[in-house]
Amino acid sequence: MIRYVIKRILLMIPVLVGVAILIFTIMYFVPGDPAEIILGSTASEAELDALRDTMGLNDPYIVRLGRFLYQTFIQFDLGNSYIFNTSVASELAVRFPRTLFFAVCCMVIRVAIGTPLGITAAVHHNGLADRICMMISLIGISLPEFWVAPMLVIIFALNLGILPAYGIEHWYGWILPVIAGSLGGIAGQARQTRSQMLEVIRADYVTTARAKGLSENAILYKTALPNGVIPLINGLGSGLAQSMGGALIIENVFTIPGMGVYLTTGVNNRDYPVVQGTVLFLALTFSIIMLLVDLAFAFVDPRIKAQYERSGKRMKKPKKAKTGQEV
Repeated sequence: MIRYVIKRILLMIPVLVGVAILIFTIMYFVPGDPAEIILGSTASEAELDALRDTMGLNDPYIVRLGRFLYQTFIQFDLGNSYIFNTSVASELAVRFPRTLFFAVCCMVIRVAIGTPLGITAAVHHNGLADRICMMISLIGISLPEFWVAPMLVIIFALNLGILPAYGIEHWYGWILPVIAGSLGGIAGQARQTRSQMLEVIRADYVTTARAKGLSENAILYKTALPNGVIPLINGLGSGLAQSMGGALIIENVFTIPGMGVYLTTGVNNRDYPVVQGTVLFLALTFSIIMLLVDLAFAFVDPRIKAQYERSGKRMKKPKKAKTGQEV
């Protein structure tokens, strides 16, 4: 198991290097001049060119890419922001807990509401409860976050005045952002749970448990649900990553000082170190999340754990039998 974890960690290195090259190349070809944004439109061409030389923007692509990769993966330095002249790593360390808290809250709401909806829909397959649950899921999937968030602000903040429209000074400032970020996840969780539970409750071991006279609740929660949870773990990991991605929109709508606002500000200001550092940090976070999901599979299903242990061992080559010499 330890060898498998080490192998997965080593595989993260080429992934992060590929992400770093990709985001650097994208920012290299994106129109816009950071020097002009910093000095303003009134600066002379000589002043702009001098600042570009100082920032290294006049160097060729391959030189800038090599410098970025060396600084990031050898010196472990994400650089300083062009606009604010602050360390990107320090800013990410302050902003990441807010984004992670938002994503975890969305995932908890997703599981707490979406899973019971999916179970109810599966138990009452093709019934009224199934149709109602699936209609709720369809509505949740159809509503995009960039539309839901402003609508929540208009209804609950502007019209009703019961919740703040922006900021997280108080705990209730998180209510509207979490609701906006959870609707799509609840719908997806409900549909995935329904599909998985429909497959499980038709299995032979469930039929055997029912033939032994077990109650329906015991069959559902002690036999069917534990076996149906295993594939849902992957959905939880991807849901957490999706919630962190959705924070890019939600944080800008509700003015939450997290990584989403930081990345958007960097893109608008052509602040290359901010954009590159934030995207690379998100890629590392997603890779760690997927590794934890794979390890969770092993703890839930012993068969997967045994498979990981076998894959971690080195294959021993069979020894060739010695043949006797002919007389």
